[in-house]
Amino acid sequence: MPLRAVIIDREKLIEHDNWSEPLRTLLLSLHKFDIAVVDISGKDGTNPALAGQSSIPEATGEEAAGIVHPLLNLAIPFSDCLVIADCEDTVGKARSWNVAVLGYEPPALDRGRPSLIHTCLDYLVEGFEEVDFDFLERIYKRYHNLPWTVIETERCYLREITLEDLDALYELYRPEAITRYMDGLNEEREKEEAYIKAYIHHMYRFCGYGLWVVMEKSTGKLIGRAGLSHLEVEEGTELEMGYAIAADCQRQGYATEVCRGILSYAQEALGARKIYCLIHRDNLPSIRLAGKLGFQWEKNLISNGKEMQRYLKILHF
Repeated sequence: MPLRAVIIDREKLIEHDNWSEPLRTLLLSLHKFDIAVVDISGKDGTNPALAGQSSIPEATGEEAAGIVHPLLNLAIPFSDCLVIADCEDTVGKARSWNVAVLGYEPPALDRGRPSLIHTCLDYLVEGFEEVDFDFLERIYKRYHNLPWTVIETERCYLREITLEDLDALYELYRPEAITRYMDGLNEEREKEEAYIKAYIHHMYRFCGYGLWVVMEKSTGKLIGRAGLSHLEVEEGTELEMGYAIAADCQRQGYATEVCRGILSYAQEALGARKIYCLIHRDNLPSIRLAGKLGFQWEKNLISNGKEMQRYLKILHF
């Protein structure tokens, strides 16, 4: 289910003085990813060419301006599209087609028009300077409940968990070597499924990060679980890094590789200034890894009845 087209109403964008150079630059860049840009200017929401159809029957626009992919009779299902909208009318059309919507509302909004802030949108931006294909694709994936691939390392990639990962996750946590220092999954599969569903909806959607699965590129196999959680400390809520690598993949440098990727992501993508680790006092390999990654011991504490050590790494900008 790939993103194949971005739909705009160019006439309305121009009318509202929202046809900006950053937006135009974004749209022009999409041809590199084989993404069509479809202009629906002048098309009424009840236009028989669009209403009740399962796909866009025709891409129209000014090829000379480079705005619309020069393809006629383009048959793209609406399920493969995303709409960029700057007014309620365009949002309404998008919702009638069951399409993901990126709202655009610049800070200097004409207050004679209703704000989109209370409209049913997937995302809302004030400009397009930092919007790229990856950003659009993630909005599209979130709308269709498709997992994001968040981090890529030399041998692995980290993506969001799905319910289809459950069998592999139970296998990951089966060895005593994994659960010796950390909690396993719920023994009742239905409860674990419910937990994962809630986690996907709340953690991923509202925070944009969380615990991810570690996938080995060469095999496509799930070999771990790692990422960022919330940790309550004296100063408030901070980020905590955690990881678990499959027993048969340990001592091969995967943990170091994955954790370095997570630290870079936390610093560069999230703007984090500090990261914590909670490690069982007897988990000597993890304690050595924390030191290798530049974490410093802070204190000993009891967490969920276990004797833990808290480590901190300051991220430098």
